[in-house]
Amino acid sequence: MKSKLLIPVLALGVFGIITTEMGIIGVLPQISEKFGISTSSAGWLVGVFALVVAVTGPFMTLVASGINRKTVLLVAIAVFAVSNLVYATTSSFEMMFAFRIIPAVAHPVFFAVALASAVRLVPPEKAAAATTKVFAGVTVGFAFGVPLTSYLAENFSVSTALVFGAGINVLAFVGIMALLPSSPVTQQMSYGAQVGILRRPRVWLTVISVTFVFAAMFSVYGYFAEYLGDVTGMSGSWISAMLLVFGVVMIFGNFVFGAMLGKSVVRTVVAFPVLCVVVYVLIYLVGPHFVPMIVGVLIWGSRWGRWSAVGFSDNWERVNWFGPECCSRYSG
Repeated sequence: MKSKLLIPVLALGVFGIITTEMGIIGVLPQISEKFGISTSSAGWLVGVFALVVAVTGPFMTLVASGINRKTVLLVAIAVFAVSNLVYATTSSFEMMFAFRIIPAVAHPVFFAVALASAVRLVPPEKAAAATTKVFAGVTVGFAFGVPLTSYLAENFSVSTALVFGAGINVLAFVGIMALLPSSPVTQQMSYGAQVGILRRPRVWLTVISVTFVFAAMFSVYGYFAEYLGDVTGMSGSWISAMLLVFGVVMIFGNFVFGAMLGKSVVRTVVAFPVLCVVVYVLIYLVGPHFVPMIVGVLIWGSRWGRWSAVGFSDNWERVNWFGPECCSRYSG
C-alpha cells in the first residue's frame, strides 16, 4: 500500500520542484516591479538556476550516490521549501538570487534519486511505468504549477504565489518522510566506474543534443510572460490563461509525439528541433497580434513535452548513478 502511495508522492515532489524552478517565469513582471529592476535582470533568476543545474548536476549526483536515498530526497525537498519561503519574504533581490543557486544544486539529485526509488518499488516489468508516473510531475508542473503561480501573483501577491510553491514542497516532504523506508546504499559503484560511463561517445552525443535543444526551449520560454505582456499586449489574467493552455496542450503533445516515437524514434527526434525553429519563427511573426498569438501558443505547447521525456529517459538509461544495475547495462 505504501509503495502505491509513494510514487504519487514522488511525483508531487517533482511537481513542487518544477513549480519552484519554472514558476518564476510567470511572475517575472511582478518581480521586476517589486525590486525595481529590469526584466532582463529579473530573468537571471531563471538563467542562473539552469546554469547551476547544468554545471553541478553530474558532480552532485555522483557525490550523493553513496548517501541514504531517503536522506537525499528529504534534504533536497526541504531546500526547495525553504527557498520558496525566502523568495516570498525577502526584500533583497541579491538574497533571492542566492536562493536560486542553492536549490539548483539539489535539483538533479532529487530527480535521479526519485526515479531510482520508483524503480525499486515495483517489479522490473513495471519499472518504466513507475518512472513515467514520477516524471509526469514535470508535465503537470508546466500545465498547472506555472500558470497557478502566475494567477496567484496577479490576483493576490507575489508572496502568496511563492508560498504556494513552498506548501507543495512541504507536503512532498511529509509524504516522503512517512512513506519511504530508509534506503542506505549497499552496493555503491566506485567513482571511477561511474565516471567511466562518460567515456562513451553516445552518452555525450545525447547530452550535447539535449543541452542545445533545452537551451533553445528555455531561452524562449523564460520570457513567456514578459513577451505576451509587452509584445502581444495581454493582461496578467490572459498571461495566466496562456500559461495554463500551454501546459495542457503540452500534455496532449506528449501523446502525439509518443505515437510518433512508436513509429520512428530517429525521425521524431530529428524532426523536433526543426519544428522548434518553425514554431519560434511563427511566434516572432504573430507576436504583436492577439488572436494569432493564441493559436501560436497552442502550436508551441504541442511541441514541448515529448522531447523532455525522450531526452531525460534516454540519458537515464545511459547514466543511472543510483543503482548497481548501471554496471550491467554498460558491461558490454
